[in-house]
Amino acid sequence: MLHRTGLMALEPAQRLLTALEEIQRAGSRAYTYSEAYEDLYFAVEAKLIGLAGADAGGNLQIARSRNDIDAAMIRIVLRETLLGFMEALSELRGVLIERALEHIDALMPGYTHNQPAQPTTLAHYLGGVIGVLERDSRRLRFAYNTVNRNPLGAAAMTTSGFPIRRDLTSTYLGFEGLAENAIDAVGGVDHTLEAVSTALTCGTTSRGWSSIC
Repeated sequence: MLHRTGLMALEPAQRLLTALEEIQRAGSRAYTYSEAYEDLYFAVEAKLIGLAGADAGGNLQIARSRNDIDAAMIRIVLRETLLGFMEALSELRGVLIERALEHIDALMPGYTHNQPAQPTTLAHYLGGVIGVLERDSRRLRFAYNTVNRNPLGAAAMTTSGFPIRRDLTSTYLGFEGLAENAIDAVGGVDHTLEAVSTALTCGTTSRGWSSIC
């Protein structure tokens, strides 16, 4: 984005990209954190400067703040976690649908208060579980849509005077839209609470399956 907007020349931008790719390939375990740095951002920045030079690594922070960078990283981690949940639920629903179709006429007792209460079928029971999973999936998709908004460009809290393009960082990082208000982008926490509460709801509903039969 910095190069596309004219804020960084092509050659240092290429060096910076190469350095970032090298750090990514090495993985976090290849580096140790030193108390000499205020936080992890400065440790990474120092590594980038060592690999790409000060004119490249030192300018990565143009039009950025640790505030909007941290907010973006949190949203990326949250959305990856939510995607993992959604994939697992989708796979589980597929398996349960197959089993329900295989056992449409398989009789079984339905329990309530730890006692057999009414006859039912395995397909009927699995259909109830599938319904819960479908609602859980909808909740996860809604939470994902809330989380997957780009805060970059908010800077510390009042955006930046540089001619940045937030649409580019959204495209490059896979965000579906923008966190429009800068203060909300770096200070809002409701998207995190929504993701956590949705995951908690999924876990709670999963525990309820065994109480039916």
